[in-house]
Amino acid sequence: MKKSGGDRVLNKKKFHSSVTLNLQQGVGLIEILISILVLSIGLLGLAGLQAVGLKNNSQSFDRSYAVFLASNILDRIRANPTADYTTEVNDEPSITANKCEKSSCDVSVLRDYDLSQWKCLLGHFNQHANCSTLKFGGDEQDAQVQGLLNDGTGSIIRNGSRYIITIEWSSPTKIDPNNRSSYNMVTDI
Repeated sequence: MKKSGGDRVLNKKKFHSSVTLNLQQGVGLIEILISILVLSIGLLGLAGLQAVGLKNNSQSFDRSYAVFLASNILDRIRANPTADYTTEVNDEPSITANKCEKSSCDVSVLRDYDLSQWKCLLGHFNQHANCSTLKFGGDEQDAQVQGLLNDGTGSIIRNGSRYIITIEWSSPTKIDPNNRSSYNMVTDI
């Protein structure tokens, strides 16, 4: 039997396709490895974004507590306007602070009570004996005062009717413990 020219073309195509397939073996594996590499880089980027988001959320949470604590002491000052609420950063909570919910307190005792609760709420004095015994509420189910900020401290400066409240704290997400965040509130009463 004689082969026609069409068979040669057919055989060339078969030869060409088998050579092409032999040359392409492993190309699919390389494409898969590259796509896995690109996907893993993308997932690492997402993990980084998540970490930054958590850090920023923690910082905004601390700042919200600082705003709350500054407003808290200002409300106490407004309720007892004749008392002098000035205090320094390192002033400890008063040991003589009495509970003023059930008993009547004079201006200075109420001030000591307010400042003791506020200093304990800041967080720096969590291990202080007075903070462990100082409680909120006026009944048997009192809640113990716990600090809201990490190593939080505060000061109150009075200049006439103007009060400057400064609250500082350490962020647990910062590497340098000396790098503290702060919040200042200035108001006239």
